[in-house]
Amino acid sequence: MKRINTIYDADPKTPEANEYKELVNDVREYEVENMLIPDYLDYEKARRSELWS
Repeated sequence: MKRINTIYDADPKTPEANEYKELVNDVREYEVENMLIPDYLDYEKARRSELWS
């Protein structure tokens, strides 16, 4: 995250901008694989089934 913050304002088409994109994608992949973030649609389906039960 420190590196992402450091190169956040990198000029497009520079190695730093490419690195930024790669790091952000890596963080997103990590979060999807390791964080328990409920899917909004699954939440809505569960909520509706509770309301109509």
